[in-house]
Amino acid sequence: MPPPRPQAPQVIEIRPAGAKGAGGPGYRDSEALERRIGSQWLNRVGIFAVLIGVAYFLKLAVDSAWIKPAAWVVIGLFAGIALVWWSERFRRLEYVLFSYSLKAVGFGMLYLALWASVYLYALVPVSVAFAGMVLVTATAAWLALRQNAEVLAGMALAGGFLTPLVLWLQKNHDLDLFAYIILLDLATFWMAATRGWRRLLLGSFIGSSIVYAAWYFTYFQRPQIVSAAIFVSVLWVIFAVTPLFVPESEVHALSVGSRAILVLALFNAGVCFVELYTMLEFSAEHDWTGWAALLLAVSYLLLGWLLQAKYHTAETSLLPWLHVGVAAGFLTIFIALKFESQWISFGWLTEAAALYWLAMRAESHDAATPRRSQANLLAWFAVAALLLALSRVLITSDQERYTLLFNQRFAAYAYAIAVLIFMGWWTSRRRGTASNESSIVVAVILVNLLALLAFHFELRDYFDRLATTAANMAAYTRQSAAPELRRLAIVRSFSYSAVWMVYGALLMVAGFWKRWSLLRWQAIVLIGITIVKVFTYDVSALDREYRIASFIALGVILLAISFLYQRDWLKLQKAE
Repeated sequence: MPPPRPQAPQVIEIRPAGAKGAGGPGYRDSEALERRIGSQWLNRVGIFAVLIGVAYFLKLAVDSAWIKPAAWVVIGLFAGIALVWWSERFRRLEYVLFSYSLKAVGFGMLYLALWASVYLYALVPVSVAFAGMVLVTATAAWLALRQNAEVLAGMALAGGFLTPLVLWLQKNHDLDLFAYIILLDLATFWMAATRGWRRLLLGSFIGSSIVYAAWYFTYFQRPQIVSAAIFVSVLWVIFAVTPLFVPESEVHALSVGSRAILVLALFNAGVCFVELYTMLEFSAEHDWTGWAALLLAVSYLLLGWLLQAKYHTAETSLLPWLHVGVAAGFLTIFIALKFESQWISFGWLTEAAALYWLAMRAESHDAATPRRSQANLLAWFAVAALLLALSRVLITSDQERYTLLFNQRFAAYAYAIAVLIFMGWWTSRRRGTASNESSIVVAVILVNLLALLAFHFELRDYFDRLATTAANMAAYTRQSAAPELRRLAIVRSFSYSAVWMVYGALLMVAGFWKRWSLLRWQAIVLIGITIVKVFTYDVSALDREYRIASFIALGVILLAISFLYQRDWLKLQKAE
C-alpha cells in the first residue's frame, strides 16, 4: 500500500487579543475614518493654512518695502491663475481631489488679490474689483459644469456670496445687490435641477440669508420696505418650488440631497417669515404681519397639494405633509396676530380639529400602507395645536363682566371639550392599538378636568361679583358687609360640593350606561374628594341648613351608587 500523501502545513494567523479580522466591520470603519481625515479634513485645513500664510507673507513683503503694493496684487493674480492651470495636470493624472485643492488655493488667491487691490492699497475702483470677482466665480462655475464637479460648484458659490460681503456692502447698492443675489440663486437652482447637486441649494440659501442680514442691519430704512419685501419673496419662491423638481426616486432613497431639501423646506419658511416680520415691525406696518403669515400658510398648502399630486406613488414621502404642517404653523401665527382674547383659542382649536380630521382621512384610505406615518405626522401637528390652544384657554382671564355660563370663557371651555370629544371619536375608529387606547383615556380625562374647571371658574367669578356688589352696597349705606360676605362664602362652598356631587353622579351613570370602567373610576375619585370635603370642611364651615343638605345629598348619591353595584348589572363579580 502506498504511503499517505503529506498534507500542506496549516497556517495559523496570530492576532492581538480583541483585534478584528481584515475586512471586518471595525476594520473597515476605522480605515474609512482614517482615509477621510487624511484625504479630506487635513486637505481643507491645509488650504486655509496656505492662503493665510501667503497673505501674511505678501503683507510682510509690502510692509518691509521688498515689493510694491501693485506688485503684490499682480503676483497674487498670476499665482492664482497659475495654480488653477497647474491643477489640471493633476486632474489628468487622476489625482482629482488634490487638483481640487490646488484650484481652491488658486481661486482663494485671486479673491484675496482683488480684495487687497481695493481695500488695502486702493489701486482700482470697487466696480473693477467686483467685476474681477464675478469673473473668478463664473470661471469656477464653468469648470464645475465642464468637469461635472460639485465641489468646484461649491467653491464658486462660496466665492459668489463672499464677493458682496467684502466689496459691495461698503455702500448701499440695494437694488444691484438684490439682483445679483437673485441671479446667483437662480444659477444654483439651475445646477441643482440639471445636475442633481441638491446640497448647493442649502449653501445658496445660507449665503443669501447672511448677505441679506448684513445689508438689513447696516442699511435698511422704511422707504426700502417694498424692494426688500419683493427680494425676500422672490428668494422664498426660488427655494420653495425646489421640491417640485426633485425626482421621485431620490425622495424614496432619502439621499443626502433629498435630506437637504427637507431641511430647506423648513428653514426657508422660518427665515422668510422672520425677515418679513422684522421688516414690517421696523416700519410700523403691524397689520400686514398677520396677513403675511396667512399668505405663507395658503402658499404652503398649495405646495403640499402640488407635491402630493407629484408624488402620487411615493407613499413614504414626507414632503407634502411637511408642507401641510408648515402651513398649520403659519395659520397658528396668523390667528395669534389677528385675533384677540379667547377668539385665539377658538381659532387654534378649530385648526387642531381640522388637522386631526385630515390625518384620519389620510390614514383611512388604506391603513395598511405607509400612509400611517404621514397620518401620524399630521396627527402630531394637530396635538401640538391642541396643546397650544388648551394652554391659551387655561391661562387667559378676560376682564369683562361675565354672565353666568353665557360668556366667552365658558364657550371656549365648551368648544375645547367638543374638539377633544371629536378627536377621541376619530381615534376610536382607528385600528386598536395600545397607543390609541392611551390617547382615548387621556382625552376622556382631559374632558372631565376641563368641565370641572369651567364650572369652578364660573362659580368663583359669579360669587366674586356678588361679593363686590355687596361690599359696594355696604360702603354706600355705611353698614357692615361682613354678614353678607360670610353668607356668600357659605353658599359658594356648598355650590362647589353640589357641583362635584352632581358631576360625579352623572359620570357614574354614564359609566354604567356605556359599561366603561374608566368613567366609573373617575366618578369614584371625584365622589371621594367630595366626601373628604364634606366631612372635613363643610361640617364646620357651613350653616346648619347647608350642612344638612350637603350630607343628605351626598348620602343619597352614595346609596344610589351602592345599589347599582349591589344589583351587579355589569356582572362585575364574574368578569367585565
